[in-house]
Amino acid sequence: MAWTTPITWAANQQLTSALFNQQLRDNQNWLFNGKVMSFKSYLPGTNYSITSTSSWLFLDNTNLLITTPTINSGRLKATITFNSVISNPGANAICLYDVLMDSTYFGSNQAGGALVGSPSSGLGAVGNGSINGVASPASNSLKLTAIFNSVPVTTHTIGLVYYYSVTGGSGATCYVEGRYNPITITVEEL
Repeated sequence: MAWTTPITWAANQQLTSALFNQQLRDNQNWLFNGKVMSFKSYLPGTNYSITSTSSWLFLDNTNLLITTPTINSGRLKATITFNSVISNPGANAICLYDVLMDSTYFGSNQAGGALVGSPSSGLGAVGNGSINGVASPASNSLKLTAIFNSVPVTTHTIGLVYYYSVTGGSGATCYVEGRYNPITITVEEL
């Protein structure tokens, strides 16, 4: 079913059931039908403690993943909100975050051509370092938004991934706050 441009009605124009169904029912179905939206809010009651990694890892692959179908081929928008902090940041300590859908890292593919898994890419960061030349704060409330294009009609898994790197320093720990502030994931089909 496709969108039909609304009619500009004229005085005394006959309203048929076919026109009425096309203009109201079919266009509303096109606008609202098949738009998938998934939401998850998780408050673990404790902070996630993150140690140095050599690759992108899921923050929590049990509680912080959304698996959702798509009805129409096209685009998915994923939004993840959370708080993160680095305590005792050492020299060049940085914790990067990204949105992963199936096997596609959003920020790592978008950030200036950086390779997937590169510690200089991602959508958000905290630390004593920089992401693409921009300094990162030691604590931050992050809202990551990723729009995935050309998404096939199937079931997709979306989650928060991180990469934590400490070079030239020690004693730094990266945390995702989970005691008082929930981590939320929203996925909607556009």
